[in-house]
Amino acid sequence: MKINRINFNQGISISDIKINDKPQNRFAGLDEQPVQLTNISKTDVLNTPSQKPVENSAVSNFPNWIMPAHGRLSSAYGWRIHPIQKTRKWHNGIDIANNTGTEIKAPAAGHVYYVGYENNYNGNTIRIDHGIVNGVKVESVYIHLQGFNVSRGHDVKQGQVIGFMGSTGNSTGPHLHVSIYEGKRGNDVNPFKYIDKSKY
Repeated sequence: MKINRINFNQGISISDIKINDKPQNRFAGLDEQPVQLTNISKTDVLNTPSQKPVENSAVSNFPNWIMPAHGRLSSAYGWRIHPIQKTRKWHNGIDIANNTGTEIKAPAAGHVYYVGYENNYNGNTIRIDHGIVNGVKVESVYIHLQGFNVSRGHDVKQGQVIGFMGSTGNSTGPHLHVSIYEGKRGNDVNPFKYIDKSKY
């Protein structure tokens, strides 16, 4: 394992961590066999975010994003022992565990640019472009969902229900994995940089 750079003020960027000299996938999820939902259409999938900045006054100062779901924080951001692979790996987000079907809400306003079954690792996924927040481009990602309550191209408000908790993709049980990425390179950051744990 090779680590090029560590900035302890900003945290460890996933783009800076290399294994066998290969950068890690910034969109890696976490943790059984995928469950394909029959109501997902290929037309709901778009791989590129909106090029138009989102007018997002709701996130002009942080922390003021709300928690995206009720539940137990089952895994924190950072290094951990992977629950399935049983090896030490970087966890690029947080996990919130609760019952299947638990509502997932947009923690802040934004533009939905991806809705679909992304891959066998992430399962059902929603990606939101939050535009420029305090001078930095910010995106959020929600994986392992059971189903969706939005479609590609929707603009969502803070607190709007976007989907439902599930266990699709590589998962040990029903939970929500949330990642937040900053900048053009999409460097992951601790979601609690933006999300206020006390707000739902």
